[in-house]
Amino acid sequence: CQVASKASTDALKSTVGARKLFKSLNDAAGEAQSLLVASEVYSRNGAGDEAVRVMREAQKVCQAAKETKVEADCLSMIFMARVAMLQKDEENGRKPKAELVREAISAAKELSTLLEQIPDTEERRVSCLAQLSTLQILNEDFEDSLKVAEEALEIAMRFDRAEPMGQAL
Repeated sequence: CQVASKASTDALKSTVGARKLFKSLNDAAGEAQSLLVASEVYSRNGAGDEAVRVMREAQKVCQAAKETKVEADCLSMIFMARVAMLQKDEENGRKPKAELVREAISAAKELSTLLEQIPDTEERRVSCLAQLSTLQILNEDFEDSLKVAEEALEIAMRFDRAEPMGQAL
């Protein structure tokens, strides 16, 4: 346990150093990536809320530098972190926390909007919308869930492959 703690501390120190280096080079994408690595360390150590806070910080760095692709990665990680927390609640027999559901929905909506602006991300957007639709059902927002599912299916039908359409359905 102490070895794992030292490894985590060392990893976080390394990400701080990497962030400073990337910042000094005016490399916003690198700075954000170093923050995302730090968020992974927090996440693996059970500090999900701290991980999401660091992910949001990385997102802000990307927004300021107009690094939309890395910002999309940040939003994906925020979304996945919140979904993981919801799944953990469910596995432990607890009702999902409404705040976590709202945060996951918000991140998915932000991600979907951002993906609209990035070329060649339609399949990723279909997956995001399909997951958003499921979360809206969990939030008992059935009307919006149906609209989002229809949007996902409409986008998926543009592909000549079954996988995106299967996700949308």
